[in-house]
Amino acid sequence: MFVKISITALFAILFVSVSAADDLLPFSATCKDKQVEAYRYATDVNGKIINDEWSKGEKFQSKWHFKYTGGDVILLDGKPFPIIAKSGPCIIFSDGGEAPFGVGIWVYAINLKLKRIVAAQVQAGHGIIVGIKTRSVCLDCDFDN
Repeated sequence: MFVKISITALFAILFVSVSAADDLLPFSATCKDKQVEAYRYATDVNGKIINDEWSKGEKFQSKWHFKYTGGDVILLDGKPFPIIAKSGPCIIFSDGGEAPFGVGIWVYAINLKLKRIVAAQVQAGHGIIVGIKTRSVCLDCDFDN
């Protein structure tokens, strides 16, 4: 009886895994910012606060181009980025790094079933202006599939 349950459970896990993988089909999408909210806190070199506020309505004046052809990499504006997590029709990936005066990262969530993409950014800087920033972006996308 124990062996039968274990084999049944194994087949159920394999079936669910294969089904989930089948939901993630190749796609491409071109997006623009629909809504942006941001928080910035910054000081000058003397420590005087020069910014401490939330804002809405920022515009990037650019487009994001996403392309997924399979596997564990997605293209954003033609550059490859590793997928952090994927399940069924959903993908999470990030684009980030460091610069001489700070660090930052963008994280993207894609739901193909909903045909929606959202993004979040965090940054910390330590140059002439010392600060932190976070942005939340809802994208308006045209999917090619």
